[in-house]
Amino acid sequence: MIDNRLYVFSSKRSISDFYLHYNDDFAPKTMSIGEFFECCVIVKNKKKIPSYIKKILLLQTLYEYKNTHKLLVFDKTFLAYLEGANFLESFFNELAISKKSIEEIPYQDIYGDYEDHLKILQEIYRAFYDKMDRLGFYDAYHNQDFEIYTQALDSFEGIEIFIEGVLSRVEQDILLYLAQEKEIRLHFKNDIFNQKFFNFLGMKLEEDNTYNINLTHKKIEEKNNALLCEQMRIYPLKSRIEQASFAIFKANEWLEKGLQNVALIVPDESFIQYLEVLDTYRNFNYAMGFDIKKTLFYRTLNTLQQEDFENLDAFKAFIEGILQDCKEYYQELFVFHQRFFSDIHKITDILKQFSFTDLLAFYLKELEKIKISDNSGGKIPVYGVLETRGMHFDAIVIVDFNEEVIFNFKDNDLFLNTKIRKAMQMPTLKDKQNLQKHYYYQLIRQTKNVDIAFVKNNASTHFLNFFKSKNFHIKEKEFHYSVFSFNQERCYKEDIFKMSIPKDFVFSASSLRVFFECKRKFYLKYIQKQKAPEETSINIGNIFHHLLKCSYNEFKEQFDILKVRDFFNQEIKNIKLENKKQEFDVAIENAKMSNFWEQEICTFKQPDYKFLEAEFYFETQIFSKNFKGYIDRLDLYQEQIIIIDYKFSNHVELKKANEKLCDFQLPIYMLALKNLGKEHISCYLYDVRKAQKIQEVNLQEKIDLLEEKMQTLDGEIVFDKCDDLKNCRNCEFGILCNR
Repeated sequence: MIDNRLYVFSSKRSISDFYLHYNDDFAPKTMSIGEFFECCVIVKNKKKIPSYIKKILLLQTLYEYKNTHKLLVFDKTFLAYLEGANFLESFFNELAISKKSIEEIPYQDIYGDYEDHLKILQEIYRAFYDKMDRLGFYDAYHNQDFEIYTQALDSFEGIEIFIEGVLSRVEQDILLYLAQEKEIRLHFKNDIFNQKFFNFLGMKLEEDNTYNINLTHKKIEEKNNALLCEQMRIYPLKSRIEQASFAIFKANEWLEKGLQNVALIVPDESFIQYLEVLDTYRNFNYAMGFDIKKTLFYRTLNTLQQEDFENLDAFKAFIEGILQDCKEYYQELFVFHQRFFSDIHKITDILKQFSFTDLLAFYLKELEKIKISDNSGGKIPVYGVLETRGMHFDAIVIVDFNEEVIFNFKDNDLFLNTKIRKAMQMPTLKDKQNLQKHYYYQLIRQTKNVDIAFVKNNASTHFLNFFKSKNFHIKEKEFHYSVFSFNQERCYKEDIFKMSIPKDFVFSASSLRVFFECKRKFYLKYIQKQKAPEETSINIGNIFHHLLKCSYNEFKEQFDILKVRDFFNQEIKNIKLENKKQEFDVAIENAKMSNFWEQEICTFKQPDYKFLEAEFYFETQIFSKNFKGYIDRLDLYQEQIIIIDYKFSNHVELKKANEKLCDFQLPIYMLALKNLGKEHISCYLYDVRKAQKIQEVNLQEKIDLLEEKMQTLDGEIVFDKCDDLKNCRNCEFGILCNR
């Protein structure tokens, strides 16, 4: 007998699972719950806006406000606007589904800059929806003047709706209306986390029951409280890699036992990167698909430099040429490509304000949302929790069961505080957390054997305590097998480095300081010439040293301190930095230079004060050793040569002359100039941030100490590690020295 009812499910995965029960029989018609509501609703004289057009309109609206100084987008690059559009799309969509307008947000609960941000968002909101109206589009029917189209359901005897989430207020009203015209049954699982969402039924429902409710007759036709979970084991582990080892171990165990209705659940898809590396036998099948970024097509597009095209068709043809050369996953990529261009061709006039480089960036961002089906995987499916809604298993493993992972929400979920959300009758953060808990709770309840792994830390999972309160049969277990051995002891063997420093070795003030601080570091850095890892952060001091050198030497012949300052301020704008953090650091340091320039202007107003040279290079011998180096700056005042060494730190001071002294920079500079025939020399540290010069008054005492300490450079030297561990904190050779 043919089943002429319509079956509605919360996910495509549930539909696939439903069809598995129909082998050779005629299967009834199915829909996702989103398709069902779209089918039953008509918005007259408007069309639902395609997702790509919606994003472009949001980008255009954001661009119109790019000169608003308090705009939330701090970074003015195109990719930053894309991120801003993603946030606004999610936020505006949430308002629409709740049938709310941004103007309804109560100002009495807004504080400080938040109010300014909200006012700008309101302007963007109005401008965006005006654009959609003019083009005859709508984004969500919930906030439209829609009609319910009951005729779409005429061919069905009844409707069976399986709810694995929540219904918006508008969707609840639509169902109640449809139930008057057609027999509708609701199937859902009720628990402490989701029961408030079914208050619209006006029935008294019991926790931990599965219901079949006839919405047309307001009648409970079936309920049961069967708990399928027989065993629940929890594994507190040290890391994600250990969890991946555990998942692989359980997969092998399932395969050996011949179990088939099993799954690995990953709350965060980034966990898959560990499995892809460690699952050497390809036991896992990634139900959510592969990351598109791994395809040749994406990688090729992402490496393109700035391109220019005659028109949009030429741009499309160019990408299709690349697509033709990328045979892997061609069909899925081609479907995306065709849909993308068929949509945006409708707004070619709007696209004119974007460059083709911008459009390619947008194309790639949208492409990143596509997941490639895993057709070559193993027998163990890997799901995200949303994909498991409505499914039942014999055994599962859930990894990453830490609260910071399972309750990781988007920015738009956190934008409005709980007080505002309650006032607007919008879902609160707690409501969203409860929905996540509902998904996990029902997944675990409906699975016979459950293994849960998480990283044991201070913020492990309090959610597990809830299962204990529900009398689940829980055992805490240990897991000792691992892909890598984490506890293996590795013995450190002390090295002995003994030799004489080569006679032709050329010292600098900094290399000599390193020798006195730590002979081992000197040996590794200057004798063996070991290279430290490249630093990812910039050295502010080096940048400003270089800029000061260029600025002062630029006007060496006709010196003018005001021109030096202006040249410096211009050059600092031209520095190429990698990110906004670096730009911010440089801007902060430059702001501290104002006192320095005031002091410099006062100094050079003195008639007898002159600039000689910046970054003065010297080569000389000091106490029979070769030296070379650069002096930051040389000035001349009344026949006195002034040595200046810039310092960019918070604490600038001269050290006392004693056995612990390691830094002889100024004495070395003075001796170098004397060897060049210069007399009447004075030395200063220049605290740039405080705009203060600190004169070295104990030069002769330090020169005598330097001569004495340099005797240790002769003969055979044991390059031992230093005794003062403070020197090891930021040393690039700390690991080599087991420090």
